[in-house]
Amino acid sequence: MSRHQAASGARRGAGSPHRSTCRRPWSRVAAGVAVLALTLAACAQPTLEVPPTPASIAAMSGVWAVSVVAADGEPALPRAPLGRGAAAGHSAKVGALGSVYAGAGAASGLAGSGPWGPILAAGLLAAGVVVAPVAAVVGAVGGAAVAASPEEIAAAEASMARALADLPPPDDLLEAVIAEADRRVGMMLVDCGTARRSADCTLADAAVPDVLLRLELDPPLFEIEGEVRPQLRLVQRLSAEIRPSTVVVPIHARAWVYRGIQHRYLELAADDARLLRQEFAAAREALVAKAVADLFAPGIPERHVERAQPEGSVWTVLPPGQPVRGSLPFGRR
Repeated sequence: MSRHQAASGARRGAGSPHRSTCRRPWSRVAAGVAVLALTLAACAQPTLEVPPTPASIAAMSGVWAVSVVAADGEPALPRAPLGRGAAAGHSAKVGALGSVYAGAGAASGLAGSGPWGPILAAGLLAAGVVVAPVAAVVGAVGGAAVAASPEEIAAAEASMARALADLPPPDDLLEAVIAEADRRVGMMLVDCGTARRSADCTLADAAVPDVLLRLELDPPLFEIEGEVRPQLRLVQRLSAEIRPSTVVVPIHARAWVYRGIQHRYLELAADDARLLRQEFAAAREALVAKAVADLFAPGIPERHVERAQPEGSVWTVLPPGQPVRGSLPFGRR
């Protein structure tokens, strides 16, 4: 018996609670990271408020189904650390520019301070320029010293590639959502695979679900800081639409972003990318728990009081159609 047939008779009771790896397609990845960065930046403003899902959504009666599709695009390897030669050149440039900028900054503070100010400022600026070659050499030596070897970088990239290739399919997320909804609110969801509309999911009795919860999981993206010894942070988004069988367009939509814990590239890749695999699993678990809670057990508005989304957390980032105040994506108090 298929999962569709096994679940086809499940209806909500009157007393139930409300309930491949790829090598780098850089332009697409950069665009995705930029969009998420802007979204997270909007969320990072203090005291933002996200309205909860209307209680009327969870109260809808009938057979509820859930489907999960993967968003367009393939997961891409994050940018690898620079090799020793490139790291030396990069660090030399940073050292030289840092010397010049330091001299210019000190000079700007003295330029208007009395008759000797301009002379002292010119001297500090000249000193910054003179020291720049020395700073470049020091930077080059330091960059080469801390950079990974070509063999280490190649092994790390291979580990990352295997972890991305081993990402579970959408079915894995679907089963997790069904289990979490049952555990958290006693909600029985019918498995509708990758259906995009209720009409695309036929139950054993030839009926279609009354309501379809359609989920879409974006490929994992990475925030990257640094080039010689880069630090990576996983960022992943899950979006949802509520689609009753009686209407053409969704009646409600939300999305959530997981912001992971920052690790150095080589740490994430070590031991067959053990930490990276843990981050992928943590992202899915957190996104599933947040989505089920938001949709089937809505409570008070979600308030973002931190200036940045905490590590290892999920924030709601897109409640389209919800009443908000002001020009930001969410209400401000």
